[in-house]
Amino acid sequence: MRRHEHWQRISAISAVALFCFFFPFEDATAQQQSGFDNRFVAPRAPDFNADIVAFKDDSASATRLTLYTRIAHNKLSFVKRDSAFYAFYEINAAFFDKNGRLAHEEIFTDTIRVSDYQRSVAKDVFHSNSFSFTLPPNAYEAHVKITDLETRREYKETRQVAVKNFMRAGIHLSTVMLVHTLIDSLTGKITYVPNLSSAIIQDKTEPQIYYEAYVVGRELDSLHFIYNIVSKGYKDEEVDNYERAFVSTGKKTRILDTLNMQKIKSGNYLLTISAIDKFTKRVYDKSSLFFYARVSGQALFIRNLDEAIEQLEYVADGDEIDKMRKAKTQEEKLRLFNAFWARVDPTPNTPENELMMEYYARIEFANQNFSSYFPGWKTDMGRVYIKYGPPDFIERQPFSMESQPYEIWEYYQHNLRLIFVDTSGFGNYRLVRPEWDARNRIR
Repeated sequence: MRRHEHWQRISAISAVALFCFFFPFEDATAQQQSGFDNRFVAPRAPDFNADIVAFKDDSASATRLTLYTRIAHNKLSFVKRDSAFYAFYEINAAFFDKNGRLAHEEIFTDTIRVSDYQRSVAKDVFHSNSFSFTLPPNAYEAHVKITDLETRREYKETRQVAVKNFMRAGIHLSTVMLVHTLIDSLTGKITYVPNLSSAIIQDKTEPQIYYEAYVVGRELDSLHFIYNIVSKGYKDEEVDNYERAFVSTGKKTRILDTLNMQKIKSGNYLLTISAIDKFTKRVYDKSSLFFYARVSGQALFIRNLDEAIEQLEYVADGDEIDKMRKAKTQEEKLRLFNAFWARVDPTPNTPENELMMEYYARIEFANQNFSSYFPGWKTDMGRVYIKYGPPDFIERQPFSMESQPYEIWEYYQHNLRLIFVDTSGFGNYRLVRPEWDARNRIR
């Protein structure tokens, strides 16, 4: 690719990215009237972290749930009182059954106190909390909301929660948690702090997981588990499968284990732990954990560094990409990758590279919405979406006897009217004319 074409690409995406970041679409009615489709709302990282874990309650037959939350100080409004700064917020956790009825609700309030202003606005300083309560076994949809009591600003997360019945005969597993281990130097008490980001940095200490196994209606000397790790990319792929055995401590066995990372590269993974019979290999229960593996210094929203380098083809020239591909180590690849994005950062004086975030958010959206024979980012629709963002107007024609399915996307800012046709009938929409063709002009 010629150098001036490369910078034209960067410039076009940068303009759209900055428009999306600083002038977001807020009028939903106007969006619908102009043809804006809710399908084109790209995913964003959550404003706060929340997780709900389930364990057998020691004193009753109910299941004990613990809600963990973590929010950055800069997401809350601090007020100065005397010589300190305070933030007041509320946590609401509402649990709905499969019929959409409210089954349970918990409300907690908390106060954060910091001594200096810089900590009150820090994006890398977090406040964590945990609350426990019990729920009867069932499948729930949990809506977790944090409300800043000063500004009434809200942050929300929704999670599916399966509350097991731990009283039935057999072997049961609690929620699997990715944890940091803290040991009190005075009392020796061990505390397991959940890693709510679910991110594992590969070149750091091997990650630890914590879970509990409950044995009901029998006695066992040992417990046996199968660990299965699946890569969750464009296609699911098993990357590891191994057995682990632990001495049983009776009705409840607490297990702190180290996750085997030998076959793990950068990417997203699902760990499934199955409690099995030692001899028959019968599976009694399963519990799963989703986690991200990243090289140190790699942005969390980039799943795989090698894949992220390949995905630069819409904004980088071939020589730059080849240089990254041929780097001898992952560290060198990452250095070249970060150097490229630093050169095109539209706001170099801020911690975030908004252009980089927007670009990979669009790739993620393309993979989720336009995949067919190829990953979504490689399709015609995916390429156009990544380069120009959501269209201003869409005309959609499903299959009919008279014509093949097609979509027309219009971009007013770029004076483009692009036609995609599903010639195969399997959702693989192809661009009828290349973007540069003069016949694509709206006016």
